[in-house]
Amino acid sequence: MRSVIRGMLEFIRMSVLMMLFITLVGQLESSILKSLVGDEGFDNFRLGGNLMFLIGNLLLFMVIYRNKLQRLVYGAC
Repeated sequence: MRSVIRGMLEFIRMSVLMMLFITLVGQLESSILKSLVGDEGFDNFRLGGNLMFLIGNLLLFMVIYRNKLQRLVYGAC
């Protein structure tokens, strides 16, 4: 029973961190793109690239989560 509760809490923790990370990185990407290509070019650029940015951000989060954030909780194993 404890392992089920611990697993659910870990899932909630990972979900909250993922939402925060993707929001922050997405806003950072948007501001960089707007400064590089301008407002008109930004609308055309993001039209086809939203899914690719999301996939890239998810992969980046998973790498950072597996390498750094789990060690903060469970220690260096």
